[in-house]
Order: sequence, then C-alpha cells, then structure tokens
Amino acid sequence: MTCSPFMPPRPNRLLINCYRDESAIAEEFDIPGKDLPASQNKNTDGKTDKTVKLTRIATLAFAILGLVLFVMTLIRFIKRLKVNISYAK
Repeated sequence: MTCSPFMPPRPNRLLINCYRDESAIAEEFDIPGKDLPASQNKNTDGKTDKTVKLTRIATLAFAILGLVLFVMTLIRFIKRLKVNISYAK
C-alpha cells in the first residue's frame, strides 16, 4: 500500500493484493537454510548453513549478555535509589 502525497488528502492511493512465493525468493537471492530441491541447491558443501547457525548462536549469546548487563545495571540503579531516598528522610 502506498500513500502519495504524504499529507492528506491522498487521491493517488495504490492497493495491491499479492502473496509471497518463498521458493522463488530463496532461489533468486540464494537464501541459505531454505529447503530447495537438490537440483536447485547451488551450494552443497554446507558452509552457508554453518554460517547461519553460527550467526544465530552469536546473536543469542549477545542477547543473553545484553540482558544480564541490563539486569545488573537495573539492580545497581535500584540500590542507589534506595540509598538516596534513605538520605532524604
């Protein structure tokens, strides 16, 4: 859906109904991890699959590390806030 011009009223509105063909996208852009028939699979050594798995593991590890650091920072903030409130009394 597009809206042109940006500000209302929008007389030039284009609506398109479509569906996404995953196999065509995977074939066109050579997306790893998509199940393609063996005749269409260009990379048979599995390097891209290993790269995808490694990337997913690294992303998960960084997300967990970020969550732990966020919780530690939040705990320190709450402790300091309690100390400041006790001094204010």
